[in-house]
Amino acid sequence: VFLTKDNLQDAYPELVSIVGDIINNTTTINNLLGTLDTVTGTILTTDATPGSQNIYSISATDGVVLVNLHCTARRTGGLAGSTGDSAGFIRTGTIKRYSSGTAIIMSMVQDEHTHRNQASWDCDIKVSSNIITIQVQGAVDNNITWKYTAILYKTL
Repeated sequence: VFLTKDNLQDAYPELVSIVGDIINNTTTINNLLGTLDTVTGTILTTDATPGSQNIYSISATDGVVLVNLHCTARRTGGLAGSTGDSAGFIRTGTIKRYSSGTAIIMSMVQDEHTHRNQASWDCDIKVSSNIITIQVQGAVDNNITWKYTAILYKTL
């Protein structure tokens, strides 16, 4: 017996109803949340000079972008620090821009989570010239590989 929409609905009306509800609710949730983007990347640092990577150019029509950033770091070499030094960070920031105005971070970036072996290591969300940027800070004589995932919730 081959299943078709008609005989599936006759045999399993509850299942068809549940699937329809899931599809309709998913559409409703996506409409409420606006647009969702995920950006991943790697930044390499070899000293205390900040490293950065642009992740999104916020346009005048974007309105509000909430950035949820997860970043890990691992020392891969250098003369300072210890083998296996590592870190993990979670940052959340809300950036707004309307019309021809300049994008700004509302209030401040929230530090949700910081664990690190070296006190100088850090990561942050920055905004300059309407560009949202991930910025990391290593330490002198440390080669560090930074990996991040940023989820951008955009309300247009």
